[in-house]
Amino acid sequence: MGDAGEVHVTPPEEATKPTARVWGWWAGAVALNMASAGSAAAGFMLGGRLIGAAMGLVVIGTAPLLAVAPAMMLLRRRRLYRRLHRRPESFGRR
Repeated sequence: MGDAGEVHVTPPEEATKPTARVWGWWAGAVALNMASAGSAAAGFMLGGRLIGAAMGLVVIGTAPLLAVAPAMMLLRRRRLYRRLHRRPESFGRR
């Protein structure tokens, strides 16, 4: 609500687009995962199976970071839905 009592509603198309923050998280997670996969390949080639396997566990450990950006978008959409479609208990009462 504005100062004069007017209602401001964000269009859902604009509000559900990924923001720069989400793209930053996504790019960082992908870069980290790619770097860990590259280090696992290099560790396997240069250090053998044991080092390659240890670095493979690092790849598995960084994989959940890829879900951070979609989770951020999901939470943003849920908050927007709640804000636009649910009313407080006292709405309409005087």
